[in-house]
Amino acid sequence: LGMRANRPAGWWATERPWETGTNTIIGQVYAWTIIVNLLLSDAIYVPCTIVSVEAVAPDYFEDHKVARIILRLVLTAFRMIVATSITSFIYLTNLTSACFVVTNNIILPVIGFYVTKAHPVGPMRKVAHAFIGVFGFYVLVFGSYGAIMNMITTEAVPPPPGIYPRPGISDSCRKEYHKVVGGGDTILHAAIP
Repeated sequence: LGMRANRPAGWWATERPWETGTNTIIGQVYAWTIIVNLLLSDAIYVPCTIVSVEAVAPDYFEDHKVARIILRLVLTAFRMIVATSITSFIYLTNLTSACFVVTNNIILPVIGFYVTKAHPVGPMRKVAHAFIGVFGFYVLVFGSYGAIMNMITTEAVPPPPGIYPRPGISDSCRKEYHKVVGGGDTILHAAIP
């Protein structure tokens, strides 16, 4: 039982390996469950985003109905551009992790600790917090830069699934592929139908 069936030999060493083979009923049910979850989650995330942006300048947005409408149109256009132009879930996840996970889980807690003055701080803790903050900022800047550069420089249309070899596989993966598929030292570049 699994998400896909009838995978070709050596499928794990090919481009987009999780898309090779044929769909199963379990996979289709799971996919529809995720789609419904995303639709329901959007009903929460989008209004929260709108309210948060409007809270930055509440007097302005309260007095200008046109500004509220433009904000919603810009957010919709931005989400559509991201959804249609970013073909790699990994690159988008990298950007999200670098920007928001690091900010929410590393940088803001350190800043919040000092803003609230919750506990007396010794010199060792200050050094540790400085190191954590600098490291978090480093990951935020360079992780975001790397993710954005990957999104900009990557082809808009990814290669079809099943092409061997996928970029970045190890030598041991290549050897295993050749054991399973055959071909010795020959690298096969045939697309799996």
